[in-house]
Amino acid sequence: MGAAVATVISNILWLIFCVFFTKRKLKFGFSLKGLIHFIKPAIASIVMGVVVYFYLSSVNNSGLAVVGVIIGMIVYVLVLYLVRGIGKEDTDTIRSMLRLKRPDKA
Repeated sequence: MGAAVATVISNILWLIFCVFFTKRKLKFGFSLKGLIHFIKPAIASIVMGVVVYFYLSSVNNSGLAVVGVIIGMIVYVLVLYLVRGIGKEDTDTIRSMLRLKRPDKA
């Protein structure tokens, strides 16, 4: 567990380092809107991770790990929808992938 936490912390520090120097070299800035697009999936990922962690820690059968993955997918999409991280363009793409037609507006 400690190695995983250390890896996450070092990756976050590396990300901050890379963003800082990339920003300096390319001379671009970050907007609040761009930050919001990052935060919404991050929230959904954290909630999904917590749910799957508690599910897998309560299950003794490793064969049920597939169920944990399915639960994780459902939780991630649900939380992303609740924080409005899925927009109209995303739903249109999903519908076209599933070949579902959008009802015409009268």
